[in-house]
Amino acid sequence: MLRLEREADRHCSTRALSYSRQGNAEFRAALVLALVRDTGRGETIAAELAKRYPLDTCVAIYGVPSVRAAIELSRNNPAKAVQALESRWTGTPLLSGRSNHVGPCQ
Repeated sequence: MLRLEREADRHCSTRALSYSRQGNAEFRAALVLALVRDTGRGETIAAELAKRYPLDTCVAIYGVPSVRAAIELSRNNPAKAVQALESRWTGTPLLSGRSNHVGPCQ
């Protein structure tokens, strides 16, 4: 039963991506893909968002770390999931006070 639900979630995420390439839809799709263990696609989308919106606070501090944490949870690595969330506060150009809200937080 769980496998069928994962396949349905994966299918819905893929369809959502075909309709919209906006940050919000992509972030949600990446999160769902990570949670249904399609970690490669989830990471690819997260990396694309990080590259496309390097100064977006929501992408860098919330979106990408959340997807990476979900990927680690799917891999049964809870400690690495916590590290992914903790890493959001280090090495971010956003801490300079500049932000550009065009991504997942909209």
